[in-house]
Amino acid sequence: MALLVAGAAGCGQNVGAKDPAADKGPKTPFAPAQMAQAWKTPPATGDSVLAMLLGTWRTKTAYYVGRGTGVEIVDPATGNALGTVTPPQPDMHPCAMTEGLSKSGLGAIAWIKGDPFSPRASCDQVSLIDTRKGSGIVWTMQVAAVPVNNKPMTSDSATLSFVDGDVLAVMTPNTVVGLRPDKKVAWTWTSPGAPLYVLNTEMSARGDRITVMLSQEVTGTARWNRWVTTLDAAKGQQVNPSAVPMTVPEGGRVKLVGNDAPAALIMPDGLAHNPPPPELVVFGRDGSVARRFPLATTVGPVLLNEMSRRDPGARFNIAFDAKATTAYVAAGNSMSLTAPTSVVAYDMATGTQKWAQSVGIATTPRFLGTDADTVYVLGAKGTTDMPVRAYGGKTGTPTEIGKVETPDSLLGFSSLVVDYKDNSLVVVENGRGAVFGALAFRPSGT
Repeated sequence: MALLVAGAAGCGQNVGAKDPAADKGPKTPFAPAQMAQAWKTPPATGDSVLAMLLGTWRTKTAYYVGRGTGVEIVDPATGNALGTVTPPQPDMHPCAMTEGLSKSGLGAIAWIKGDPFSPRASCDQVSLIDTRKGSGIVWTMQVAAVPVNNKPMTSDSATLSFVDGDVLAVMTPNTVVGLRPDKKVAWTWTSPGAPLYVLNTEMSARGDRITVMLSQEVTGTARWNRWVTTLDAAKGQQVNPSAVPMTVPEGGRVKLVGNDAPAALIMPDGLAHNPPPPELVVFGRDGSVARRFPLATTVGPVLLNEMSRRDPGARFNIAFDAKATTAYVAAGNSMSLTAPTSVVAYDMATGTQKWAQSVGIATTPRFLGTDADTVYVLGAKGTTDMPVRAYGGKTGTPTEIGKVETPDSLLGFSSLVVDYKDNSLVVVENGRGAVFGALAFRPSGT
């Protein structure tokens, strides 16, 4: 990426006259609505580690919430419990789950057999679920890592993602395996560092490309070296000759952003005085760094709002359009009573700030989705009704398209997992909360 600082000439905050031709309003299924609470489920219970969220799935007849304590199924109309996904064997516990379903309605869950807290716990039993045929398991198979020094490599977590063609990519500590819906192995990629203790620690998938984070602990230190490699999901082959090293500042971190884009975030030491802004690193189809730029804004520090999960892949409040040409972040001070938080758009071809638009005072904006030229934002306060706005076109001109009537129980909004689809909003506590497990909103009167 070219290193261009956001906020350069011509890329500042939009505050004057707007070009009406640039923003013609949302071209979207997001319909204007007043949304009220429809239902909520009880808080998650059990061990605090196991209660961490694995993933959620949504169908017309069921809403799935997966945790290490189990995968619960509720009625999306009422929130009433419909049951759970029964493990293949009684002594199995969920340890990984696809973040959503494939286009044809397939999902997958990985399991640990035996004690999930054992030092040798292995998240290596994978089940395919076809939600079109209920919540039963289609098949289960073991997907294990390559042994190192004749000893099994195990991990109590894994990452599961669907790629084009309904192929399920399963990341183990040192392989990625592609499984077809008929249970056949499509391909197996083994990390070049598999004979050594080089670990696969994160994976994201988009279309026909898979991004894998490789990690190796520096002997005698608490530091890790990180690399990123890109796989062709159709063949299971590494497309770049060698993995790309990720240079991280002292005390900083690097994390993949998730399945929305082939990208990583490099974050500075959170305890550092006056730290630099985080950087967005975007990878091309050939696995090289296509662009790298700082998420500096004209309206304050970026609010990434990292949401932890039980697997190693955290998720961040960052959004991308369908072709990953524009990145959207929130910025400002969510606690300020004088300065509003804002939505900021970046041109990913140049790394420059395209525009910044206000969301409101003391808000924690959350992204609900995007289309070709519009981003949809929940202006989240947690204690008052929250607007849903579409920020569109070249200048980000906002259009209010809905409002959510908020109960007091949403005070911890920055840590909630947000799922917005077909004008229905569900927020899920990602851990063992005190108020609810999942909370749904729909247009009033429906």
